[in-house]
Amino acid sequence: MATLNLPAKVLGRYPQYGARLVARGYLRRVLMAAARITPQAPPASRRDRIDDIASTHVDPEAIHDFRVALRRLRSWLRAWRPLLRASVSPDVERELQRLSRLAGRARDLDVQQLHLADIIARGPRERQAGAQWLARRVAVKRRRAHEALAAALPRDMAPAAARLSAQLRHDRLRIEPDRAKSQATMATALAALLVAQSTRVADRLRRVRTRIAAAHRARIAVKRLRYLLESLEQWSLDARLATRRLTRIQQDLGELHDLQLLAAQDAVQPATRPRRNGASARARVVLRQHVQADIAAAFRRAKEAVRARAVERALAPVRRVVRSLSKVTAATTGTERKPRSPR
Repeated sequence: MATLNLPAKVLGRYPQYGARLVARGYLRRVLMAAARITPQAPPASRRDRIDDIASTHVDPEAIHDFRVALRRLRSWLRAWRPLLRASVSPDVERELQRLSRLAGRARDLDVQQLHLADIIARGPRERQAGAQWLARRVAVKRRRAHEALAAALPRDMAPAAARLSAQLRHDRLRIEPDRAKSQATMATALAALLVAQSTRVADRLRRVRTRIAAAHRARIAVKRLRYLLESLEQWSLDARLATRRLTRIQQDLGELHDLQLLAAQDAVQPATRPRRNGASARARVVLRQHVQADIAAAFRRAKEAVRARAVERALAPVRRVVRSLSKVTAATTGTERKPRSPR
């Protein structure tokens, strides 16, 4: 999905204007992605067959695009919350969070299903039995997650989007009081956000080098910094460069996170009581060992990706973006036209 760029001329305007402008653009993309999610239910007698998984759900790519679009919107609203607090209501953000969790659950199970399918197709024979056994259980959860998301969107997405769209309108009554409190431009406000988030990213990535538990929070921090930078890619080559380098770090941390979610499946956890089917128990042990080995390998790759030199290489262009933003003067704010009041 293409990123949404912030027009260069907006950088000299007051930050509430730019924050709302980008948020409205992200909201439109969320609605476009949501429209592609439609249920495709098979006959009831075939619903849980693993070989029919591809035909029992909505398009996984549609779910992925919706999840990413919604995540970008929520991340943007979160970053600019101090400036939008007076107009964007918390209950709308909570509703978006709930829908995001439904989409995240469905997408995580999609990824797990693909990973298990890869083991079944190309993994050693001793691992295939356990992967097939677990894939059937993941398939049932996946179908239910897809159905829950497909059912929630027509009922809940449109009302939430309508409310948020109304709250993001450039109404002078909402904009002007905020503008009177601060003469900062979009450029200076965005620079401050980039500095704060870069510091957070450096700290979180430093912790990953010694603690696997720190990887998830570090991945989220990298993602939020990347989303801020994406809005400037058309304006700054350094923003584009930083985004590419941060994406590579995020991918390594994401691979580790996906495997951790697979390992968290009940069927992969050590059994608390003996099972009657000895073959299934052995297959489960082999699979658990395989997943843990994959996690260890993914953690080694993640530590390599977040070594000090790599992090510095990723964050150096961010600092150059901040310096460029600081050079954007507020001269245009004196000549900009005030937004029209809604008719």
